[in-house]
Amino acid sequence: VCSWDGVWDQKDIQGAYQHKTYVLHSDDVLNFGTDGEKQVAILNSHAPEIFQDGEGQWYISSVEWPHRGVNVDKLEWEER
Repeated sequence: VCSWDGVWDQKDIQGAYQHKTYVLHSDDVLNFGTDGEKQVAILNSHAPEIFQDGEGQWYISSVEWPHRGVNVDKLEWEER
């Protein structure tokens, strides 16, 4: 779970070695709804981590997907 501008996002990882991660959006860190009502995206990623460097650039990592090892790419946030 991470906060961005006071809004909470949660990742729900399905299964032991699936490469799909469901991204949910909520104004309440304790309520991410049921039945996908707050789902905003599905990432083709296994065990993703979202992090920011010292200059403010965001990144996302994925383990073993799409290639063996750890994969890292820049992440851009979009307001909706």
